[in-house]
Amino acid sequence: MGLLAAPASGVVGIGASAGGVEALTELAAGMPTDLPFAVLVVIHMNRHAPSLLAQIIDRNGPLPAVAAVDGAVLEAGRIYAAVPDHDLLASDHRVVLSDNPCESGLRLRSMRYSVPSHWTTAHTRSVC
Repeated sequence: MGLLAAPASGVVGIGASAGGVEALTELAAGMPTDLPFAVLVVIHMNRHAPSLLAQIIDRNGPLPAVAAVDGAVLEAGRIYAAVPDHDLLASDHRVVLSDNPCESGLRLRSMRYSVPSHWTTAHTRSVC
């Protein structure tokens, strides 16, 4: 976690088609700076091309956006952007990157989400 970062009290998952980047930037621009949740963002993307999704979102909103890294602790008020050739999941308050096979060169199942039981039993929220 960052120097002053708080652990996320839940997760918001957002997905869009490859043409949805503009909508994602508009959504990021309107997010509150005190959001208590981590945000996972995915788009359909070519598995062999580099992605600038995190940088695009980061420069358009008040919350920091980073490319998802396997094992990273989910922090409140931080956006985790999908990376090429991986599914993006959350488990045990951490980012999980899965390299399951994809179809036709695009990651069509970009977002899968598993809700840790201790989040749901602690009355925290998760939205996809």
